[in-house]
Amino acid sequence: MAIMHAIDYAEKLRDTATERELAKKLRSLPEEERFAFILEMLEVNLLVALELASACLRRQDLLTRLLEHGLAQVKDLSTIKYWLEHLIPRLGVRRVLGVLREQLDAHPFGVGSALYHMLGYVKKDDTNTVDAFRELYDEASRKGVRLPDLRGFFNKHG
Repeated sequence: MAIMHAIDYAEKLRDTATERELAKKLRSLPEEERFAFILEMLEVNLLVALELASACLRRQDLLTRLLEHGLAQVKDLSTIKYWLEHLIPRLGVRRVLGVLREQLDAHPFGVGSALYHMLGYVKKDDTNTVDAFRELYDEASRKGVRLPDLRGFFNKHG
């Protein structure tokens, strides 16, 4: 099979049949090649790239690397929510919090932005996750990361 390039699909995207066919082609490739294509696709269409990642990547290490890449790319508060929407279901909230902690020093803006959007994923009845979220928030705060005011969340959740 010829090497696939994301730019070749730029004009065809946001068509369900095309994207389904593209995902099928990607699944026939070795996972490292799928990952490389998805990284290319990020430059063409962020949402398509994230949907393909969710549909085609199986390895947790590649999904983690993709999240790390996203944290490095964040330029405004809102874009990280798309990364989280697609990667949290695959990685889980606890793993994502772990990645955020690991990336705090390298990408403080991305992590601070992600913390705001993590609220919808942290379930109040999961005390371990709430505690991990609070610890990360406090650590980021101590390091001077600009963070949303989450006192209301923490007051409600003990």
